[in-house]
Amino acid sequence: MNLSTQNEMANSEQLDDPDRKVTKCHCLPKRFLLVIMGFFGYNILYMLRVNLSVAIVSMVNHNNGRPNPPLIQGNSNESNSIAIMNVIIDKNDKFDWDENIQALILSSFFAGYVVTQFPGGRLADIFGSKWLFGLGIMATSILTIISPFAARIHYTVFIGCRVLEGLFEGLAYPSMHSMFAKWIPLYERSRMSTFMYSGSQIGTVLTMPVAALLCDSEFFGGWPSVFYVFGSIGLIWSAIWFMTVHETPEIHPTIQREELDMIIANRNNDLTGKKRKMPWRSIVTSVPLWALIIAHFGQNWGFYTFLTQLPRYFQNVLHFDIKKNGLYSSLPYLCQAIVGCMAGYICDKLYASQSFRLGTLRKTANTLAFMGPTICLLLLIQIGNNDPKWCIILFTMALGMNGMFLAGYHVTHVDMSPTYASTLMGITNCFANLAGIFAPYVVGIILTNVQIEQQQQNHHYYRTMDGIKYSMYHVLFIHYRL
Repeated sequence: MNLSTQNEMANSEQLDDPDRKVTKCHCLPKRFLLVIMGFFGYNILYMLRVNLSVAIVSMVNHNNGRPNPPLIQGNSNESNSIAIMNVIIDKNDKFDWDENIQALILSSFFAGYVVTQFPGGRLADIFGSKWLFGLGIMATSILTIISPFAARIHYTVFIGCRVLEGLFEGLAYPSMHSMFAKWIPLYERSRMSTFMYSGSQIGTVLTMPVAALLCDSEFFGGWPSVFYVFGSIGLIWSAIWFMTVHETPEIHPTIQREELDMIIANRNNDLTGKKRKMPWRSIVTSVPLWALIIAHFGQNWGFYTFLTQLPRYFQNVLHFDIKKNGLYSSLPYLCQAIVGCMAGYICDKLYASQSFRLGTLRKTANTLAFMGPTICLLLLIQIGNNDPKWCIILFTMALGMNGMFLAGYHVTHVDMSPTYASTLMGITNCFANLAGIFAPYVVGIILTNVQIEQQQQNHHYYRTMDGIKYSMYHVLFIHYRL
């Protein structure tokens, strides 16, 4: 008897048992607890993913003053080194990685990430999300902690470590759609999903300034502490997740009867019965699904370009120090999370009023999420890098308006098919995260060519990338149909 069959039998028995024990305490509803834990889970997923975007600024020897040895070595100058676990760590640790190597390191995560997107989603639909999501974050946290040691051995070992991190995060990220479909009523879906998935943006908001402060400190040698701190946070969260979260409301031991009945009555299909055969032909030939893939890819291309390059833009073009870099790099993602949550709340209210169809609300949110950044980036092209204040404002507005995607395509998988929601998320996220591989690599090629030319041409690269995103947004605007 497999795990899914056991869960189905347990669900059926508990639903049919009129004497089933339920808690009498009027505490936080269990679906809210799930969403809060999911919020912090996605928060940590992005902490573990984003930390390198800031840390790499301190890891690289930008002056190319001396070659860095690939193996762990001590420094005879005691004022510049500290001992950790009998290993001497140089606080001035720097690596001579050129733009191509940095691009490979930044994109290597996604080489693993895209591979496990579909398996992660499919496994979640078959066996459940709890252990897949929790173990994915736990394994990524362990790999994050050992990352500094991998970097000192050789950059190829570091790349291998990042690929493994991507593999485990790829299993975790799409899996929550399946649990979300089991726990969240239809009329709460927009605001609950936008809040939970906004954990990704809040994770970025917290990571940027905290990572910058850690890099600038003497704690555990500076930049290595970024990996130690965020990896440890992930392990603590994993333990709490395993102890507090249950796969379905039907098997939760302390859920109140009224909450359980409300959830079951307001899901848009029955998820407790036997799983049906996967309708592969319908999925492959689904025009709305392919539109969803295109929208998801376009969003990720722009998002990962910002994610991996914004700190470097603030340093190399606007010449901010590491502390200002981390602060200003985080502001756009804070705005993105706030706007996303507001969009989800408004969508739920409008849908509950029965004034708008759900599909209309999703498409409107998605169109605004794509067209708003386009306008901001066009304005940024006109300003160039002559006014840092307006550069920060326009970047913040661009990603802020983009936050509406959380109430757009990002939750459409659950609307399309709650039964196969994680599988659909795995499919679209697999294609979409190819952008995570190619976008940093394209950046590395452009920057390498720019370095050969005059320094004054630096900002032309950023205009080029803005043009790519502008074109992508317009293509998506024309073709996005659900």
